Amino acid sequence: MPDKLPVNIKEMREKNVDIEACADCKSMCCYDLVMEIDAPRSEKDLATLKWYLHFKHSFIFIYKNIWYHLVRSECRYLDTNTYLCTNYKDRSSKCRDHMPPKCERYEKWYDILFDDQRKLENYVYGKKLIKTKKKN
Repeated sequence: MPDKLPVNIKEMREKNVDIEACADCKSMCCYDLVMEIDAPRSEKDLATLKWYLHFKHSFIFIYKNIWYHLVRSECRYLDTNTYLCTNYKDRSSKCRDHMPPKCERYEKWYDILFDDQRKLENYVYGKKLIKTKKKN
């Protein structure tokens, strides 16, 4: 995506976006599916999270001691020409509640990001979230 919106798109968004801070954004929040998850407490939990990381656009992150699963994929209702929601009136409460400045654009959104199963495993055992690694 380009760094700045073209003038005609920015002007159109300024007329159609409820929040001024969102008018010149490329709808960054519409490119991530984020779900709160439990921290791993067992080998089975860790195996599931490691499996998530096998997928190209899947990440695990921790923010303020809360664990999340992130899937990078644009919302099906995002118009990629205007960066506006085509389902705005019927959008989810998750979308309605997501407001700047508490968003990806204005705030650091993770403390630790895992994109590799080995990094995740090292963190979990290093922090002793799971006491000992099972021998195969």
